Amino acid sequence: MTITLSIYKFFAKYLRGTNISKNSIARKVIKIINSRAKLEYVLIDGTKLFLDPSDSLFLSVNGAHEKTVTSLVKMEIKKGDTVLDIGAHIGYYTVIFSQLVGPKGKVYSFEPDPRNFLLLQKTVQENNLTNVEIFNNAVSDKNKLVEFFQSTADSIGNRLVDSVYNESGIKIQINSISIDEFFKNRNDEINFIKLDIQGAEGVAINGLKNILRTNKKIKIMQQWAPSFVSKYDVKPDSHLNFLEELGYNFYVLDGVNNKIYKTTTQKLMKRYLDEDLDDVNLFCTSENMD
Repeated sequence: MTITLSIYKFFAKYLRGTNISKNSIARKVIKIINSRAKLEYVLIDGTKLFLDPSDSLFLSVNGAHEKTVTSLVKMEIKKGDTVLDIGAHIGYYTVIFSQLVGPKGKVYSFEPDPRNFLLLQKTVQENNLTNVEIFNNAVSDKNKLVEFFQSTADSIGNRLVDSVYNESGIKIQINSISIDEFFKNRNDEINFIKLDIQGAEGVAINGLKNILRTNKKIKIMQQWAPSFVSKYDVKPDSHLNFLEELGYNFYVLDGVNNKIYKTTTQKLMKRYLDEDLDDVNLFCTSENMD
């Protein structure tokens, strides 16, 4: 156990912030190491977060995930804000959001995978996070019943099913929702959206265009992977173009070098379109951070 943990810490130190966990072989190695070295839960700023069986986010050793992203959300989210965690997974960001918005704020978390949702639910209940509401739904462009792919490799590779994916896994049916429809009869003014749903980000933004048109101050943290987005019959730059038309600026969160720099849709398409490990964390805001 000690040797395994030492090896894990060594590799985690150098691979943290990279896309190596997207590689199928690396995921298998990580799963084996995590299964031997992980804890049942970790503390995130004093809040107990229950881990998935393979500890896909490296939390049992690192204690944090995507440090550049985590640091930025802690700067951008304020007390009293309303935040959406779309693709909440086991609740890493949900826990942080809950702490940041405080008792007068609100967090809505959406996680489609039933296994992850149970852990999210356990974390919310165990810590009495009364400012959090959780929903076992996918987020897309409309309210409908959809097929969902549960990865057998880890807990983060789940996605809406598309015929071009050839990985082994389990197909289930779940309900997807549109954010425009979800908030039609709610009075919340959304301040921040975290969006990480394995390529369905473009579809999800198509389902919240009305909200974005009426509230252009919403800040969006999204994972963008052009090869994944295009698998949902959506052009990888279409929702980025839509956001630019609304006056949004884009900033790359470079977790490897812990840097933030401004970019454009054109630059992103040129840089990432043809790469194998082609996802990037983007912060989208109408404000200028320069």
